[in-house]
Amino acid sequence: MSVQKFDQWVNKHIELCPLNLLKDAVIGVDASYYLDLRINNEVEPLKHALGGLPFTLKKAIEDDISLLRQHGVTLVFVFSGLDYVDKSPPDSQSVESRRAQEEAWHEYLSGNSKGTVSHFSKAKYHIDVMTRTLQKILAENKIEFMVAPYSATAQLAYLLKLEDQYIDAVMGNTECFLFGVDRVVTDINVNKSALTLISKGVCEDLLKVNDDMLRDAQLLLGTSFTPTFPILEAMATTKSTGITDAITLLNGAGKSVVQLCNFHRDHPQVQALSYADRYKKAIMTIRHHVIMEKNGVVAPRNFDEAPGDVHEFVGQRLPEELFFYISKGLLGPQIPNWLTSGEIVLNLAGGSYDSEPYRRLMIQSLNRYRTEALKILAESLHYYYQSRVIKVEPWVPQDTSSLTIEIRNTPAMKGKLAQWKVRGPDIESVLSNTSDSILFLRCLRTLQDEQFTPKTFVKGKQEYPALRTADEVLVNSVFRFLHVRGYVDDKHALTTWGKVLETALAISDEESTVIGVEMLRLGLFTSNFATGTPPSKTGLSCPRPSSNT
Repeated sequence: MSVQKFDQWVNKHIELCPLNLLKDAVIGVDASYYLDLRINNEVEPLKHALGGLPFTLKKAIEDDISLLRQHGVTLVFVFSGLDYVDKSPPDSQSVESRRAQEEAWHEYLSGNSKGTVSHFSKAKYHIDVMTRTLQKILAENKIEFMVAPYSATAQLAYLLKLEDQYIDAVMGNTECFLFGVDRVVTDINVNKSALTLISKGVCEDLLKVNDDMLRDAQLLLGTSFTPTFPILEAMATTKSTGITDAITLLNGAGKSVVQLCNFHRDHPQVQALSYADRYKKAIMTIRHHVIMEKNGVVAPRNFDEAPGDVHEFVGQRLPEELFFYISKGLLGPQIPNWLTSGEIVLNLAGGSYDSEPYRRLMIQSLNRYRTEALKILAESLHYYYQSRVIKVEPWVPQDTSSLTIEIRNTPAMKGKLAQWKVRGPDIESVLSNTSDSILFLRCLRTLQDEQFTPKTFVKGKQEYPALRTADEVLVNSVFRFLHVRGYVDDKHALTTWGKVLETALAISDEESTVIGVEMLRLGLFTSNFATGTPPSKTGLSCPRPSSNT
């Protein structure tokens, strides 16, 4: 048995609110919570193994949007940004979920289809891989969204408490209570045309605790800010354990988590976790979490009371311009995360079989890509980031010292990428080619025009702003990507691989084709199975293509 999370207990005490009472209301939605709700609660057991977009996800999202629009309710989604210090790993990386996946693959390789489905259904889907997909669906349906600097929950709590009330309610999990949200929407009930709600006041009344006690009990049960208190985990081995047990422990320790930790100071796990320190840091992280204010300023909550070491419990400071790009979804938080944390944590992707070929790909082969991405970002930031040393931490214990990325010793990228400048009328020559619907293909074919290629170089002093429209940002980003990946050379002409990509894109979809060509360059299209089974001997020997050709 495992410790019952507070959300599980709360779900027994929900209220219903008919949608016809909410006309003109605006609901702020925690995007990660919503994805977890729509993906992990849906009966589609093999989504872990199949990967990609779960079959029913898009329809479920659009059904929710349609229902709420019919009742005059507006949605605003908020995505989590960078990981804050000591953030707990997602449920998809839990021991139980990993074990379920391992057993599922064992059953699959043994030919047991029922066992495969049974075990995969127990695993948790890694919802973060669906972030871009959800953003795309929201954009298609004209739903506003933003990405918080760090926690979406903290950002939503801020938006709720604005004087001009940007949102009227928050949809998320019970961690909203930690940030002072009194009532939380937990789900959209399509069948009953209603929202399900939970009230902090109701929880306090039922449990007979005050605000601080409820907060501490939540933290002891385990949140994204704290691990589960080891004593509760020990209790769960013999009986069902939950919120009432956490409150009992607190009452026995003078209602103090610090005293509780002191009482159990000899427990090896309490010592190993430095639980009292983790608790204190969690309190400060919640109280002074970094959010984006309505004027675009990125600052800690309760700024006037915030200590000078917020970076110690939230995260390293980045330029506000970068946070702005992240907030608009223009830049994902993953690479800035690597830069601020100083480490790249590699987890086994959901549903992936842990084989030697897969390890070589994820841990070793892709490290060059990660290095290039970090260099491109760091070169435009403070020297502190340009000199960062980034360690690689894979899911399997092994020596990764050879994979450590020393950004200052990585070949420069900024100089050659800054040479790209396609603006104004020249953008039209790229986008006006209506015969090609794929932007990558348009860019590749435009570079074959000898009269156009010279126009892609910066001439003289760089104008400010360098890029002025969305189309200019989009087209120049594609050109620079093609250059970084070797599809275009320093003379802005197509390489051999550029011609391969152009040919492939002419007959197939953009995203999957680019990934397919990259896999081809890595030598992954072989007769090897993912399990590492040796290829059959056919008498044919195909040389592995060079990625630099």
